[in-house]
Amino acid sequence: MHKGMIRKLKKGDRDAFRMFYEETSDRAFRIARSILQNDSLADDAVQESYIRVYRFRRTIDDTKSLDAWLNRIVINECYRLLERKKREFPTEHFQIQSGDADYKDLWEAVANLDEIHRTPIILKYVEGYTIQEISRMLAVNENTIKTRLATGRRYLRRFLEHNEEGIQ
Repeated sequence: MHKGMIRKLKKGDRDAFRMFYEETSDRAFRIARSILQNDSLADDAVQESYIRVYRFRRTIDDTKSLDAWLNRIVINECYRLLERKKREFPTEHFQIQSGDADYKDLWEAVANLDEIHRTPIILKYVEGYTIQEISRMLAVNENTIKTRLATGRRYLRRFLEHNEEGIQ
């Protein structure tokens, strides 16, 4: 989103907000679903996130990434929903996207990761963010993100190897 559009967004221009929503809502939903593992809750989190974006639009920092700011809001909203619901989402609620049937075991493994490992794994390998971007989004040191990614990958490898052995 270019600087002129950001200025319009900050002023409350509805067309600018609509354009921002259209450009970012799919990614926001994927992030929310990866954390919440439930489409309905992800919809709620995204909706609340955009309400917060609109409410706090004047605080947008032109020197920082608007996408990172939105992602941080989405992640915080997901954590707020999880805290409020105090739920654990079992693996069977992790929804496999159409066309991803070949990756069912991988998605199951990702779903079984604890939250501090699953979120960086999804942001890095599904959404394509850099370690530096993930660090800023999650407000966590880059080395911590690297450690969480390594731990998550190690768990995924063990999980998949264990499932492979059970199939043969």
